[in-house]
Amino acid sequence: MFLCKALQHMQHDPSSELHVCFKRSYDEVLKHHHTFIVRSLATVRQLALLFPGRSIAVRAVPYRRDFIARISQGGDKEKFGIELAKWLSGLDTIGNRLKAFLEEGGYGRV
Repeated sequence: MFLCKALQHMQHDPSSELHVCFKRSYDEVLKHHHTFIVRSLATVRQLALLFPGRSIAVRAVPYRRDFIARISQGGDKEKFGIELAKWLSGLDTIGNRLKAFLEEGGYGRV
């Protein structure tokens, strides 16, 4: 669900860098599952607070343009966007079904 949401944010906001899309996704999907320490490690701004006086730029995701160039393998970017939207729709459907199965079966909340 995390990856799906991040890529959906990437599609819906073409001006945002990928790390911003992943941060939004983290806040929506994973943040409530983590302790304060893990949450603070997941955000770049809070990392700077942990290490004052140092310039820390931790970004585990590539730049948006590099990511799209690699995943589309040099193909047409418009076609890539259309195909990615289809794939994300399917992935979202699968994620929602799994979420419903887990919650309805009493296995926990996602």
